[in-house]
Amino acid sequence: MKKKPYLKSNAELEYCAAAGALLAYYSIEDNARDSRGVPELAARTALLFSRRMRKKAGLPELSEAISDRISELSEIEGSGEKDPDRAAEKSGEMTAEVFSHSLEGDAARIAREIGFHVGKWVYFADAADDYYRDLKRKAYNPLPGPDAESLRCAMNLELEGAAAAFELIGDADPGIKNIIGNILYLGMPARAEKILSALENGTPDPHKKGQSSDDRPL
Repeated sequence: MKKKPYLKSNAELEYCAAAGALLAYYSIEDNARDSRGVPELAARTALLFSRRMRKKAGLPELSEAISDRISELSEIEGSGEKDPDRAAEKSGEMTAEVFSHSLEGDAARIAREIGFHVGKWVYFADAADDYYRDLKRKAYNPLPGPDAESLRCAMNLELEGAAAAFELIGDADPGIKNIIGNILYLGMPARAEKILSALENGTPDPHKKGQSSDDRPL
């Protein structure tokens, strides 16, 4: 088979790749710092390779912002905090930085607002998805209990916040806007319902088996 490019490189694609590399690096670094035994060895090995990704990514201001938010999040989780909204705020702030980096004016404001709510939603979703696995392994989880209905309300509020900001987007590329709309209005609610149904029924995600107990929602 012959390799063929199927998507032309552009500034947006390069930024997404660079931001993804930074998020991966700091997530691995956080796991390496907090893991023990075999998971620690695996994380530190991955960290060696991911350092090259961080260096190649550049974006020093974004790199520092992500590092700061993850450090703050790690401190909250390390304290055993059982208010999921406090930890989710840091996740939202980090995603807001990623979404709005290098933008200006209304575009930056809208992107930051969408990113903030999406980041909080993701944190809640991961916490719910990991709840029974964390409980079994006596690992930290920000949820005080398997209260799916309260979490459903919280996640719906974040989706509503993201959607309200999304509706402020002007005449963007219709194709791109439709993709984002489908994610917000269809994909995320469907995923939330699947996760919350499992939380209500006490059935952990079987695909989580074998993951490190030190994995944290990001």
